[in-house]
Amino acid sequence: MSNHLVKFNRIKRKFYLSIIPLIILVLILSLLQWTELTTMNRSLFVSLTLFYSFTWLFLYKQIYLKIVELTNLILISCVHLTITYLVVAIKMSESHATTVGEGALWTPLMYIYIFITLPKRKSLFFSFGLWTLTFLIGIFHFQHLSSEAILSIIHYQVATFVYILFLVFARNLFNIYSKTELLEKMAYQDSLTKLKNRRAVYKKFEEFKVMTNKRVSVIFFDLDYFKEINDEHGHLTGDYVLQEVAVIIQECIRQNDLFARWGGEEFIIVAENIPPTSAVQLAERLRIRIEMHSFKNVGSVTSSFGIAHSNGVDSIETLVEKADLALYEAKNAGRNAVKEFDPSL
Repeated sequence: MSNHLVKFNRIKRKFYLSIIPLIILVLILSLLQWTELTTMNRSLFVSLTLFYSFTWLFLYKQIYLKIVELTNLILISCVHLTITYLVVAIKMSESHATTVGEGALWTPLMYIYIFITLPKRKSLFFSFGLWTLTFLIGIFHFQHLSSEAILSIIHYQVATFVYILFLVFARNLFNIYSKTELLEKMAYQDSLTKLKNRRAVYKKFEEFKVMTNKRVSVIFFDLDYFKEINDEHGHLTGDYVLQEVAVIIQECIRQNDLFARWGGEEFIIVAENIPPTSAVQLAERLRIRIEMHSFKNVGSVTSSFGIAHSNGVDSIETLVEKADLALYEAKNAGRNAVKEFDPSL
């Protein structure tokens, strides 16, 4: 089962656990009018109260989830058709009621439940099938109804049809949004570390082409002797080290700092509105955190940092080049070091 499906089912379960107590409450309030209820309604409300109580218990215990969903779907559909028949055939035809009654208030919730329970095509067929049956019940008794009752049924059926169309539209819109969000996430996220990738950094660069009046520091760093880690321990261990580094850095930087995997074992931090001394202190703190961390199967890993600061005329691309040169100086200085770009070099 995919992570998205697991997450969706978890959300559904929370929704059910929240809404079912409200349904039980409504049923109990209805049972308080015991003397005014017919024998059929008494049996129905008692049965539904017990059923939804057990349903909530099963959902809470996380057992029989799919069976509970489908059983509820069949039950509410049967109840809906039964209530529709009783309203049209008895209240409207025999007692001359002119409206479909308060039961119509629950119709939208029923169709929402259908759409979140069944797959796309099945939910569509099931919904229109159920709507058609309720429509036929009304048509069959039209000759016995008053003009006001017929108008009420027509309004109810049209509104229900619109609910279904809206749910179809909403579901398609949600699918499009989800796919677009997923594609964008794939385009700008590194699949291994779940950080932003180089493409995301370039997108950020487009937001401030010229660094005039904007204080920005670029921190470029990589892991020392990373090739040896892959060679000695394997690429899976190397991947684990990269993931652990991503976690370590994210715990230390500000929320608005752009942190991305540049490629391979190289990472970049773009920090806005930060004094140069603070940027150097941050890089030094990150270097120490990485060095002090014990990586599984590897032990200690060191890193080298290069930093460049905006001077009011640098483009962000130039700033990255300068940070890369500073990183090269840190490597030449013996690695496990932090170096700022020196304009005199």
